[in-house]
Amino acid sequence: MKLISHILHITIIGFNFVIGRIYRKFIRPRSARFIEVSRILRALFFFWRFDFIGINCHLGRKVRFAGTVKLFLDDYSGIFNNVTIVGTGSLHLGKNSTIGDYSTLIIYVDMNIGNNVMIAANSTIVDSDHIGNLKDGPLKFQGISVENILIGDDVWIGSNCSILKGSEIGDHSIIGAN
Repeated sequence: MKLISHILHITIIGFNFVIGRIYRKFIRPRSARFIEVSRILRALFFFWRFDFIGINCHLGRKVRFAGTVKLFLDDYSGIFNNVTIVGTGSLHLGKNSTIGDYSTLIIYVDMNIGNNVMIAANSTIVDSDHIGNLKDGPLKFQGISVENILIGDDVWIGSNCSILKGSEIGDHSIIGAN
């Protein structure tokens, strides 16, 4: 029994040595190529989530979904790392448009984001609000009101911005925070 354990231990050490050599010789020097592979794998994994994905779309790490949001990504658009998308509506992201890291989108109806739109990190876009009538009982059970959000072409939304329900941002606009 001790001999089998010893042989198994040597085999595991040898296997780890071989994997380490393969990593150092082949994978690490070509890390840019493997980044492309990881992007493709994320695209395949999230393919069931999207109704349309254009060419060369970027999906970041730890993109979280809650609900049944319908997503349409046009060519060269991107959703970066740690973005949260919640709701039951539909998101249309135009060509060359990006959503920055740690942004949150809450979508219960349609949200249209035009072409060449840059949404910076930590931005929040919400198309709903709680109905707040203090006389009708607890606020928690009074429901929500929703309106579409429309963001035109060639728009830059700065970091930490909040876009609320019913907003219509025209073409060639810059939105700043604070």
